Parts: sequence; C-alpha cells; structure tokens
Amino acid sequence: MQLWNHQERTVGKIEKLRTSGEKRICVQGPTGSGKTITFLELTKREIENGGRVVIYTNRKTLRAQISGVFEDAGVDHGVRAAGVKPSLMRPVQVSSLQTERARTLGKDSRWDAHDATLVIVDEAHSNRQAMARKMLDIHLSAGATVLGFTATPVGIGSIYDSMVQMASLEELRGSGVLVPCDVYAPSEVDMEGVKVTAGEYNRRDSARRVREAIVFGEVIKTWRELNPESHPTVLFAPGVPESRWFAKQFSDQGHKAEHIDARTSQKKRAEVFKRWADGDIKVVCNFGILREGFDLK
Repeated sequence: MQLWNHQERTVGKIEKLRTSGEKRICVQGPTGSGKTITFLELTKREIENGGRVVIYTNRKTLRAQISGVFEDAGVDHGVRAAGVKPSLMRPVQVSSLQTERARTLGKDSRWDAHDATLVIVDEAHSNRQAMARKMLDIHLSAGATVLGFTATPVGIGSIYDSMVQMASLEELRGSGVLVPCDVYAPSEVDMEGVKVTAGEYNRRDSARRVREAIVFGEVIKTWRELNPESHPTVLFAPGVPESRWFAKQFSDQGHKAEHIDARTSQKKRAEVFKRWADGDIKVVCNFGILREGFDLK
C-alpha cells in the first residue's frame, strides 16, 4: 500500500526519535491524515525487524476497522477483546484497552500483557486514565516504545516526552487528502420566556427550547435544502433517545435512516454501514459512536 508523503515523513521522524532513545512519543494527526495506514506501515517494519506490536483502541468500531485493514493487507494478527477468541501467541495484537486492563490487571486476570516492542495507542487523548497508564507502564518497563496517536493532544503531556506532527490541515487539503468544508450555523433561538436562575438561563428549560426551536424543528428541513441529492449523511444527536427520534422522523418523511449506539451489535452495525455505503440508507443517526476515526468505504 502506497504511503502519502506526510505518512512516509511521519514514519521517518518516529524512527529517528526511536534511534535517539525516545520511548514516549505522541503523534498528532488531523482527522483524515491516515493514522490507520500509518499504524500498518509501522507494524510491518517492526515485524520485519523481529519486533512485536500491540495496537490499543477504546472503541469497538475502531478496533474492528483497524483489524479489517490489517487483514486486507495480509498482516496476521490476534484480537484481544470481549467476545472474541484470542490468539495470544501472534506477534501483532489489536486490543481493546478496556478488555486488556481487566484481563491483565483485574481480579480475574487471564493473561499477561503482550510482550510488544512497539505499542500504538489510538485516540491517545481518551486513554490517559490511571488504569491506562498502568498498562503503558508495564510495556515501558519491558523496554517497549509507546506511540500515542491523536488529533487533539490535550492533557497528555505527562505521558509523552516528544511529539511528531503528521501534517497540517492546509497540507492535507493541498494534497487532496481532505476537501474544503462548508459550515452552516443554526438560526438564533428565541429565548423569550425561558426561566432565568442566578442570572443564567435555566439549563433544563433552555435545553427544551433549543430542541423545540432548532434541533427538532429545522434539521430535516435544512438537510433537504443543503443536500437535495440525499448524499450519505451522519447525524450526531445529543443523546440516544434523540438519535432514535431523528431516525424515525427521517424515515417517516421518506428518507431511510437507522440509529446506532453503544448497545448496537457489531453484526447490526456492519449491516447498517453496508446499507449506508450502498445508498439504501441515507442517514445514520448516532450518539457517541462515529465521533473518532471512522472510515466509510
């Protein structure tokens, strides 16, 4: 698989830092910069040099996505996650960080941490809690290099010692990796009559007004105006009930939509994504699922 210039440059910078002895490296890459493909290249090189790799994720969708890319590239790997039969002896592991914590450090521990020489942490900004740090410390104590990938390197300065920037948004747009986007703001909410508590709008009352005036009132109307050809759409709802509500409203008005959330099975998600990619479903409504690193093929 051919790397883009910024990905090849990133891998080179990481190798240089590792050669100099750096063990804790944060890699900042904007959405769309191809972090998964960079994982793949780093993994291939590590294996060729006799090393072992573990990639930690914190979401089922991301874990399945990374595993799929590795499988398509012919990289033999195991998966450590709840509901999946593990293959612990394979040199490459794609792991759920939550499962790994429980089964390595929990009361009912079942296995040791993977003896990786290279540890890749996806969405590193979301994996900075004490238990996550304990897992990383296990690997660091064994001499591994830890690479934390994120688009938003905030609050992780105590974990990583150096940082590599994959590319700027300007560079990604200039090379055609990203396309310019149009941003539209909603109409102003009429807050007349909303209760005021301690000089501020009452949270519950104002939330209800916002839902009635904009969120529930104009989404479908605006979607039709801005997307007359009904191109595939992702809707990010403020909660699970609202996401279900939106899916029903779109469907009732002739635009097929589906809702997914944390309780949606992997099988159901795969079915929804396929129908979405095929054009059968126009809108996928979700809460907290498609917010990080999701690829629609």
